[in-house]
Amino acid sequence: MKTKFTRLFSTTAGFIFLLAGSLSAQNFDDPRYAVYGNTAAEREANIKKYNIFNDAVKLNDMPLALECLRELLEAAPKCSENLYIKGATIYKKKIATEKDPQVRDAYKDSLLRLYDIRLANFGDHQERGTVYIKQGKAREALKYLADNPTKLQAVVHDALATAGAKADLILIPNYMQILSNGYANDEVETDMLLNEYDFMSDLIAQNQAPEDKKNEAKDMIDKMFLSSGAANCENLETLFKPQYEADPNNEELIAKILRYFAQNDCNTEFSALIAEKHYAIKPSANAAIAIAGSYANKKEYDKAFEYYDQALDLEEKAHEKSLYATRAAGTALIAGNPRKAADYARKAISNNDKNGFAYLTLGQAYAAGANGCDGFMKQALFWLVVDNLTKARSLMEDQPDQIEAINEMIATYTRYFPSTEDVFMETLKPGDSFQVNCGWVSGTTTVRER
Repeated sequence: MKTKFTRLFSTTAGFIFLLAGSLSAQNFDDPRYAVYGNTAAEREANIKKYNIFNDAVKLNDMPLALECLRELLEAAPKCSENLYIKGATIYKKKIATEKDPQVRDAYKDSLLRLYDIRLANFGDHQERGTVYIKQGKAREALKYLADNPTKLQAVVHDALATAGAKADLILIPNYMQILSNGYANDEVETDMLLNEYDFMSDLIAQNQAPEDKKNEAKDMIDKMFLSSGAANCENLETLFKPQYEADPNNEELIAKILRYFAQNDCNTEFSALIAEKHYAIKPSANAAIAIAGSYANKKEYDKAFEYYDQALDLEEKAHEKSLYATRAAGTALIAGNPRKAADYARKAISNNDKNGFAYLTLGQAYAAGANGCDGFMKQALFWLVVDNLTKARSLMEDQPDQIEAINEMIATYTRYFPSTEDVFMETLKPGDSFQVNCGWVSGTTTVRER
């Protein structure tokens, strides 16, 4: 055992001797060593220290590695990017193993400061410069500052604002998740969450990523924002009403308030005021749909349908157009106008054939139109009704409450199907194709028996 130790010691000593000899033979006045210090002596000392640092990291000698890291950051911060990469690994290991909360927090601070020092010395790097470094720091902040939303917001907002159109689309939803959780735990104020959500939405809109990636990121932050509870109509009015009253002609503010109200289906006197103010300045689908909703609440259905139609004309996105048409269809059912409800529902489906609510509304509209005829054709109409309800059910599998209600409707309307005798008398059999023409209701369906 003694022999083995002696050999190991001799080998290590020999390596250090050779390294020292190799370094002493070098000309440290050469400009290529300038990143290690101002004088030849400083450069030689810091190169030795950097080599010791690398060896300490390999041997997992954390005390020595930390000592060298701190000294090199002070004496030769431009020596290598690897100093910062390995330095971050060291601090993260210390954070993971440290049991004292105060010491652990100190290591977290040191980790984030490491990125600041790297930024000061490598911010102009062509590939891994300011944007790269700041977003790296933001990722660390998301991991280690989740319990300090104010400090977290300062780091991440700055990183994303600097990145602009190059902002990381994975970083954005992760940030939104922490803010949403913080709001739920009373650690994040409503105005911070609203402002950051607005900021992130704009970042995604201008991002250089493919549209499918942008849409995915936007859907994620939308779901988090809406589920956080911050976006309820009462909160929105409390936050924005004083701002509006202080500056009632601020078009940008009016548009922003309207956007929040529209996302949350707010129908209050204030939301209607904002919608009408915005529509007067610049007619838009968002404003029109909000005004339509306010008229529907007052049961002024003719005016409501007028604005629903304007919203559909002004909206360019098929997905949004489908949602607006579905709202209009629901309003028409409440107003006792199933034919108009069916017309809107079909528009909704034509713009998005995955819209389960549109099929549900169409089925209900057809059922309400059954009084337009009688006899076998009236019975056959319920085939169309169940066709649409079944389609709605297949598209709403993730909504158990809706599925339960649809199943009840299907069970009810199936009882109105023609009997076996009725089908036989019409010289039909189950599975045959059949054309329904019942008053204003028409469509092709399949023969079934009660």
